[in-house]
Amino acid sequence: MAHRNFRPVSTGREWSEFSGGRDQQYAFRAAAGWGDTAVMLPWTLHTYYEDLEILRRQYPSMCAWVDSIARIAAESSGLVRRFGRRAGHLERYVVDTGMHFGEWLRPGENMVAQMMRNKVRPPAEVATAYFAHSSRLLARAAQQLDHHSDAELAEQARSAYRAAFVQEGGARIGADRQDDYVRALAFGLLEPVEQPRAAARLAALIEENGGHLATGFLSTPMLLSVCAFLYRRRNRSRVRL
Repeated sequence: MAHRNFRPVSTGREWSEFSGGRDQQYAFRAAAGWGDTAVMLPWTLHTYYEDLEILRRQYPSMCAWVDSIARIAAESSGLVRRFGRRAGHLERYVVDTGMHFGEWLRPGENMVAQMMRNKVRPPAEVATAYFAHSSRLLARAAQQLDHHSDAELAEQARSAYRAAFVQEGGARIGADRQDDYVRALAFGLLEPVEQPRAAARLAALIEENGGHLATGFLSTPMLLSVCAFLYRRRNRSRVRL
């Protein structure tokens, strides 16, 4: 059964506009990272089990999710795009509107305050990173299924992310928080020449935080692979969980 009407649920009360509904309390258009399970989960299952049937069944919902985010990026622009760093013709691939949970609750953050900040200024770095990542996974799934692959969308979204959020050759990403670097490294959003600088900055942020990690719900699962990358790059910082 193909799940065209699949609904990525972020909380028990959330109905995303992607699926045609609207929550009674919050107007979530498409919660980045959380709703991207529509693409990331089928691809992960395929990766582990080498089962193409999983991709065949879920491919329509994977396309529906990426298409919905592409429309949001192209048709809406937030304060970040209007008054912040501009990405030129790539701005149509920057996701800076809608209600998102973002990285969600880094150590020490308050839930209510975080929600209010995300409502006033949506976490564009997080949302655009996941858009680029899901677009790339969708293109890879299309290749596996011998479907037309929109690899150009994936590359444009990746380029938009780098134009809007990557500075100083990878030494400064987004708001300069640990999770900004974890996402960029884990999702392959940086050029090879930028990766060592991003890894070095992540290691420095961990050291500045007393050797402690400071990521939230979204990036914490990616820490192990990224820390392994740090080790291979010889940024062998002492990391305490």
